[in-house]
Amino acid sequence: MSPATQRLWIAVGGVLALGLLVFACFERREVERSSLDSLEAKTNVYYAAERFLEEMGADTERARDATPPRPGESWILTTSRVEEVDPDELRVWLLAGGRLLLFGDRCGCAWSDVPSLAEWGVLATELEEAAHAALAVSVPGRAEPLSLELEDATRFEAPGVETTWWIEDEHGALLLGFPVGAGEVIVAANDDFLRNDAIARLDHAELLWRLVGEGRP
Repeated sequence: MSPATQRLWIAVGGVLALGLLVFACFERREVERSSLDSLEAKTNVYYAAERFLEEMGADTERARDATPPRPGESWILTTSRVEEVDPDELRVWLLAGGRLLLFGDRCGCAWSDVPSLAEWGVLATELEEAAHAALAVSVPGRAEPLSLELEDATRFEAPGVETTWWIEDEHGALLLGFPVGAGEVIVAANDDFLRNDAIARLDHAELLWRLVGEGRP
């Protein structure tokens, strides 16, 4: 065997020995991947929010139609979906104790197209451009305020309306709530804080928990 061949075999042997050493010293282990990598999460922007509410003990269901749920339940709708709801059915459901969470979405539907807004005495105005707000919001029963980041061009006014929720920056209210009969309506400028990419940030998840009623279906 020539010296060159011997050196080649020595080099190959060294590489194999190093590989065996690495394999022996470093165990193989399982790596957990976020459930947000799943196909369901990629097709449902509220997947993480749903899982969170279920882990907290609330019953959740994704409704495919626009029929109001039972009066004691909370109903999350976006401005694009509320147009599908019969206004009379919505009114009856709210008066009987339903809680409606109505969020602006990214479809471009204007708040002026929501027929019930005027009936509730709420006005939606638009800033010239979206404004970012880092907020500390005090809520009953919590020693420290909620830490939130919200951004939108929509702001709400409710002159003469008794409010149950009011989250604002220097430009006005981004979220407000008010009673309707035995029920309640909460309107928010957008649904960004409860989407998969934001629900785990700051206190966004706790805000959702409190808005839905802390355990209401």
